[in-house]
Amino acid sequence: LYQASLSGDLVAMATTLAEGAEVNWSNPEREGRTALIGSAIGGSLLACEFLLQNGANVNHRDQHGQGALHAAATYGHTG
Repeated sequence: LYQASLSGDLVAMATTLAEGAEVNWSNPEREGRTALIGSAIGGSLLACEFLLQNGANVNHRDQHGQGALHAAATYGHTG
C-alpha cells in the first residue's frame, strides 16, 4: 500500500486494501510513514482523498514528528 501510494496508483491501493492491508500501517523501513504520508510525498491529491475516505489517520506522525501536510509542503506540493 505504501509503495502504491507514492506513485498514486489507485488501482493497486484499492486492491491491497481489499486484500486486507491496514490503511494506517506505519512502514518501519520508511521512518514510520503511512500510506497517507506516502501519497502526500508523491503529490497525489486523489490518492490522499482515497486513503482518507478509507479511514486513514490524518494526525499520524512519522519518526521525525512530520505528518502528511508537512510532507506535502516539504516536497513542494502546496498548490
